Amino acid sequence: MKLYKKLIILLALIVSCYLLFVVIKTFAKYSTSVSQVANMGIADWNIKVNNSTIQSGQPATFTIQPVLPGSTHIASGIMAPTAEGYFNLALDYTDVDVSFAYSIDIQPNQNSSVSDLKVLSYAIDGGQSTPFNSNSGIGDTIYYNNATRTRTITIYIKWDDSSSASMNNIEDTAATASTANNALLDVTVSFVQVTQ
Repeated sequence: MKLYKKLIILLALIVSCYLLFVVIKTFAKYSTSVSQVANMGIADWNIKVNNSTIQSGQPATFTIQPVLPGSTHIASGIMAPTAEGYFNLALDYTDVDVSFAYSIDIQPNQNSSVSDLKVLSYAIDGGQSTPFNSNSGIGDTIYYNNATRTRTITIYIKWDDSSSASMNNIEDTAATASTANNALLDVTVSFVQVTQ
């Protein structure tokens, strides 16, 4: 009988193992995992203003070289009452992969010896002149798929000497005699990515 008990236990153990194997196989699922790195290029954001890059995140310092052609009564290259001139802001967005908006704000500098510097108008890429509105400034949106990758904005300026000018003749004379300060304008060019 001992043999019979051992045989029953062995048979029960074999049946249990077989049933366990069948049950595990029946409910088994394939399971695996894979790990990879998604490698995506980051859009270029390298706008240049007058050949100075703005990419570093620091305020860009760029050179503005005004053209003061002079007139019959005013020498070229200098600013004087009633003198007119212009300067260019050359935007180069060859290395930009996103749409962006730009805005240009121009104000007389607080240390300028001439407070009557006025922006008269501006033109884009040699096009028609548009009157300047100091409340709205100059701005536009440039789309990343635009075939043109540069834009030149010409800004026309004048030393206002009309009856509505804030400086009188004595102040005009004092400004021209000043060696400490020049006629100064603050020009701020801002860029922001357009997402919608």
